[in-house]
Amino acid sequence: MSILSKASALVLATAFAFCAAVALPSTNAEARGYTKSSSASHSHHVRRKKAHRHAKRRHSTRRHVAHSRRGHDVRKSRRVRHAQRSRRHRTASYRRHRMSLGATTATHSRRMHRSHGSSGNVSWSASSGCLDSTLRAIVYQVAANYGSLRVNSTCRSRAHNRRVGGATHSHHIGGNAVDFRVFGNVGAVASFLRSHGSVGGYKHYGGGLFHIDTGPRRSW
Repeated sequence: MSILSKASALVLATAFAFCAAVALPSTNAEARGYTKSSSASHSHHVRRKKAHRHAKRRHSTRRHVAHSRRGHDVRKSRRVRHAQRSRRHRTASYRRHRMSLGATTATHSRRMHRSHGSSGNVSWSASSGCLDSTLRAIVYQVAANYGSLRVNSTCRSRAHNRRVGGATHSHHIGGNAVDFRVFGNVGAVASFLRSHGSVGGYKHYGGGLFHIDTGPRRSW
């Protein structure tokens, strides 16, 4: 009985070992299959996280670029508005300056009229301040006695004198000549100027346009 029991035990042990050896590869394969599946799932998860990070980074970059563009557009719009306001301010200032100059000139002309007792109207298209005082007085005498007139030329720079074709030694350069047009009795004005003792050079260009200066007595 002892030998049979040992033999049975040995047979059972051998059978158990054989079954275990047969079952072990399947278990290892299942383990390997499980490991591969888990690794693939983990890799997929990692890839998804990377793709999410990249997408988030791209979105952030796009937002930053869009914000920068909006900021650039806002700054450019502000610069444009500032430049427009500056131009409007300069234009308004220039207009106010011109208007003030016009008011000052008009006031000065009115004072000149009153100071010379003129009843006529003198329109100055050229400067009156640089004109010889004797000629200025004659202009106001003509206006007072023969009606309105317009002064076209008084003082000239040498360059301006060349541009308008004036004589090389023109009396206009020193403020000693004046050109004006009368709108009243042209013949009466011509007689008055020719007989005036302070008139040197005299010229009637026609149509009521006269030239007088303080040079030597002459006409042409």
